[in-house]
Amino acid sequence: MDYYNKYVKYKTKYLNLKYDNSQYGGGSVPCDKGYKNALGTCWAVSLLTILCFGDFTKDELYAKMVSFNNETVGKIIENAGNFIDKRILEIKSNTQFTDVFAPNDIFSDNKIGYVKTILHKFIERYYNKVMNKPFGKRPETISIKENQERCEKMIGENFKQLFYNRHGKPSDSLGGALDDSYLFCNLLSIFFLDYKVSFKKYYDHFNLINFNPQNDLGIGISIPRHECSLFICDGHPKFYNDNNHKIDDCKWIELLKKSSSTDYLYVETDHCLQFGTTRSKGPDTLTLLNVDYLTVISKYNIKDTNLDIDIKKILQLKYVKEITDRQLQFEDVVKIKDRELQAIAGGLYDDAGFSDMAIVMYTLSAEQGDRGAQNLLGNRFYNGNGVIKNVTTAMKWYKLAAQQYYTNALYMLGEIYYNKKDYVNAFDNYQLAATQYNNDAIYQLGNMYLNGNGVDKDATQAKELFELAADEDNTKAQYMLGCMYYEGPGIDMKDRNLDKAINFLELAAKKGHKDAQEKLKDLVDLRDHKLIEEKSKIKDIYMLGEYNYFGDTLITQNYERAKEYYNIAAQAGYANAQYKLGKMFYDGYGGDKNYKEAIKWFTLAADQDNINALYMLGCMYFEGPGIPLEKRDYNIARKYLKSAAEKGHRDARLKLKELEEVVSYVTF
Repeated sequence: MDYYNKYVKYKTKYLNLKYDNSQYGGGSVPCDKGYKNALGTCWAVSLLTILCFGDFTKDELYAKMVSFNNETVGKIIENAGNFIDKRILEIKSNTQFTDVFAPNDIFSDNKIGYVKTILHKFIERYYNKVMNKPFGKRPETISIKENQERCEKMIGENFKQLFYNRHGKPSDSLGGALDDSYLFCNLLSIFFLDYKVSFKKYYDHFNLINFNPQNDLGIGISIPRHECSLFICDGHPKFYNDNNHKIDDCKWIELLKKSSSTDYLYVETDHCLQFGTTRSKGPDTLTLLNVDYLTVISKYNIKDTNLDIDIKKILQLKYVKEITDRQLQFEDVVKIKDRELQAIAGGLYDDAGFSDMAIVMYTLSAEQGDRGAQNLLGNRFYNGNGVIKNVTTAMKWYKLAAQQYYTNALYMLGEIYYNKKDYVNAFDNYQLAATQYNNDAIYQLGNMYLNGNGVDKDATQAKELFELAADEDNTKAQYMLGCMYYEGPGIDMKDRNLDKAINFLELAAKKGHKDAQEKLKDLVDLRDHKLIEEKSKIKDIYMLGEYNYFGDTLITQNYERAKEYYNIAAQAGYANAQYKLGKMFYDGYGGDKNYKEAIKWFTLAADQDNINALYMLGCMYFEGPGIPLEKRDYNIARKYLKSAAEKGHRDARLKLKELEEVVSYVTF
């Protein structure tokens, strides 16, 4: 290691002398930065981190990037473009390179644009992150996900078009499978470093990993729904997990050497790795995340690894010209040894409609311990999809996947036990699935608390669980909350709310929930009836104001009392009351004149097209009172008077004619 550290030291010093890099913050590649993953491309980010910050590649890559340097961003982009065009010509004629991407021709006319965009955006992101020289100003008013020019998004989208859009079936995914990582890493390595890379995977026996800094780039870590990485920077072992967007020190080389075949490997979410003798209870509930496997990434050396060969078989299977040709490849595909790739092959045969071949590949994968394949077989036997329905066999596969805390398998076991009325086991499995944010499991726990199945009845606890599931768009939970907010239980009488009930039922009804659609109709009818009643009450209050305003044989005229009634109805939004209240402030009836209050209530009534309020505002903006001379506005006055006149207000027509004469005279 001493010789290696000296090598790093002298090479860095050489590069700093060769290039004037002071504008990039000293010219050396940092060891404390990491690429940010904001769009679900952690698999690509982990590879970028290894390539850009790992000792095996960082100096050579840095030298390549600095070679594009010029005073202007435009010139850097031009130089980079010339480099990319030159490399395309060199690589497309080199079969040792192109065989990595075969049978997909990435240099065809309809694909080459995607290649160029990926490489350009990689360069731009490198300058932004490593050299601290952005190509453009980051938009402040646009969120990360909405920024269509974000390098991470552009790389992911173009990678999807380059490698995913096949057989006329575009995908919403930005990638993430093992073959995606292999293609992406090789694409960057071949173009910028002039060599291929090889992959070798370890599911256990991590002590057999003999990491060689002279040949190995780094190690990819696969944990549930996430990818992170290990590498060496400036001679020091490093760990990157994208949680704190920093590269952390981690003595992973020593740690791996001390492991045994019976140890389980975990990622500490912010720091490093650690081993344990038992599996953690739900990978998302603790700071420890179970490691599925490690992938050692090395410089290509003479021949493909077994994993390289398996990946290429998958790529051949994906890119066959005719879907039916997959049948002809089965004899070769069935020889794939890696369990993740076996499961991927099963999915490809499923997509092509070859269910029997899919089941063969899923079974090979499941027997080697792949959680996803075990869950898929559980689904097959539970639903009788391509096999004879057998709940016992389904449970066998679900239990194997559940032992590895596969979320759907835990939920499905909960369902099976629930249907058997084994509520204790149902609750335990639902709870484990719920800790991994399975919304159906969260809903079912709420349902069990609501009905007292296997637990004490607790409607309040049920409501809290329904709310958690409803926040994640669970239809059943939305329906239950709609029912509860209307009639309980779990919600105090004072908190029951017809509008909230309708809102939740609308969410469920829009997604086709039949019971929600029926109940929604009833509640909307009820709300409309109540609104009619409320309006009727408001009108009655307004009429009390009228009686007191005008007086009659039974009620003595009383402006103060009239004003109180008008105010109650006006506050409730009754337009006629708003106008009359404004008129009382305008005339000074029931109190002092207050033109500011008059304008306020006239405006509210005018917004509801009250003809008299429109007329009054037109008059005030034309000639006052209440509007200072400097704020009177003929255009505003014309707008209000015209609106009132169109609704039939005779005085408004006359006042509008008077206004036009004044305007004509002033203009003349």
